[in-house]
Amino acid sequence: MTVLLAMIAVVKMGLSLFRIDINPDAAYYLGVSRLILEGNIPFIDFPPGYTPLSFYAMSVPIALLGTSFTIALLFLYLLHLANAGIIYKIVRQYSSDKLIAVFCAVFSLVLCLGTDGCHYILEPFVLFFGLSALYVLKKGNLKWIVVSGFFCFCSFWSKQYGLGYICLAVAFLFLEEGCSKTFIRKVSYLLMGFFVGMAIFVLFLLLQGVDPLALLGLSGSSYERDGVAGLIGGWMSLFITLPLLMVAIIVMIAKLKDARKMSLMIVSFLAVLGFMLQCYVRFYAHYLMLAMPFCVLVLFACMDVIKSIKWKNIYIALLLLAPVVPIYFASKDIVAWAGDNTRDKQVTCAKSISQFVPVGSKDVYCAMDLLPVMHINTYNPPLISKYGMSNGFVRESDEAAELIHAASYCMISERDFKKTQKYTADICDYLNKNFNKTQIEGITEQGYYSIYVRKK
Repeated sequence: MTVLLAMIAVVKMGLSLFRIDINPDAAYYLGVSRLILEGNIPFIDFPPGYTPLSFYAMSVPIALLGTSFTIALLFLYLLHLANAGIIYKIVRQYSSDKLIAVFCAVFSLVLCLGTDGCHYILEPFVLFFGLSALYVLKKGNLKWIVVSGFFCFCSFWSKQYGLGYICLAVAFLFLEEGCSKTFIRKVSYLLMGFFVGMAIFVLFLLLQGVDPLALLGLSGSSYERDGVAGLIGGWMSLFITLPLLMVAIIVMIAKLKDARKMSLMIVSFLAVLGFMLQCYVRFYAHYLMLAMPFCVLVLFACMDVIKSIKWKNIYIALLLLAPVVPIYFASKDIVAWAGDNTRDKQVTCAKSISQFVPVGSKDVYCAMDLLPVMHINTYNPPLISKYGMSNGFVRESDEAAELIHAASYCMISERDFKKTQKYTADICDYLNKNFNKTQIEGITEQGYYSIYVRKK
């Protein structure tokens, strides 16, 4: 099973490097990194929308190797592999069985790749620092506890949801030490590391002239809430991906006695519960990614401590069934990418658009469907200081009108015209009066693209 999972992970990553489409989120995140490389300062020259460490991290390979999406994905896959390696190290802290550790690491990798992990997203950055924090925390030395706190902050500074790792670290310490003086001492060192990290990064921004109040405006999401329906959808997806509920029931019935692994299971289960709350805001597949490694750790925590042969056999059956659905979806992705190279279509489309909107143009308004074109042709949107790279993500007609009035070029898909309400009659009249319009063939269900060039 481990070999099969590893083969699927390798094929999926290798094929997606050159064939997976550039999704709008990836274009946005890479655009923010590019703005930083161009000398723009987050919170002053543009609103980043998220805590910015991941954007700074991605700016390094962009500076060295260019804006190629393949390079960005390769960097991201190195992070995925590093995260799998950390899972291996965490499991080895509790078990001498290397094969079990390798299985957990590979299984975690496949699950993360299966939750939109082949697209360029921020969650792998959060996982890298967060899992590192939990790994070094178990070393016990006070010095490493400070380092763990620093990593917890780095996880939060990569994306707001990473703040949960400081809570998990405190939970680990509480389960190990109880409510004792040792617990209070270790938590104080943990928080010291966290606030040292905060001081370093906040001071870095303040020295560049950032208003401290701007940092308080980070919400992590401007989405309309999916609410309870999003939570239900997330949990249903989780149960389909991994029989976590059944495992938890077996654990309770079997009355596990291993205190160390029980602590790991409790913290991992709390992590799953906590990170799944993102789905209350909006249910997206990549929101499940932060929970995936902890699902694997829950499985591991029960793996070799169930003494009853009857329960152990049932558990082993569940363990063998757990990868079936991820394998199925991973295989579907591989078949889809092998048969349809959407990236090539996006590149071809970008070349066609560059005949009307020169590569590197400033003040380019585009709908969400065309954000990949914006990345490929290195366009910058209008009103960066107010909207940053969000551009196509604006939902209100007054915001769209403000951006379009400031734009030299506009790119809008037929689907965006039909599916959103932001293009009012006034906006359409303004476009027709002040821009020359050209239509080109779009990609699949997006319909045609309308390219507007401002009249001189």
